[in-house]
Amino acid sequence: MIIFARPVIALFMNQPDIVNAGSYMLLATIITTPVVGIILVYTTIFQSIGNVWGAFIMAIARQGVVYFLVLELMKIILSYHGIVWSQAISDVITCVIGFLIYEKSLDLKDKIKDKE
Repeated sequence: MIIFARPVIALFMNQPDIVNAGSYMLLATIITTPVVGIILVYTTIFQSIGNVWGAFIMAIARQGVVYFLVLELMKIILSYHGIVWSQAISDVITCVIGFLIYEKSLDLKDKIKDKE
């Protein structure tokens, strides 16, 4: 999709300005697709190990709290480009949050084993 963004957008609308804007937005959306996969893995791990708060935080972070905050901040800083890249930025931030929760979960698991 990254390579063929322009032709794909042109299938729907063949106006140069729309193709340019659409392919730019598609690139900004697709660029963090691998990160979204990692976010979903973290969410699934938290659900499967019974980490309710971790799963809840991951569920609301990407499309909720983190995305809203990043969108508002980037809109102020970079206007149009900030809005376009807000989802990608929030994906990266949410992935980092997932990693930190995962690391904390491992620390808690080790502490529980040490007490036994």
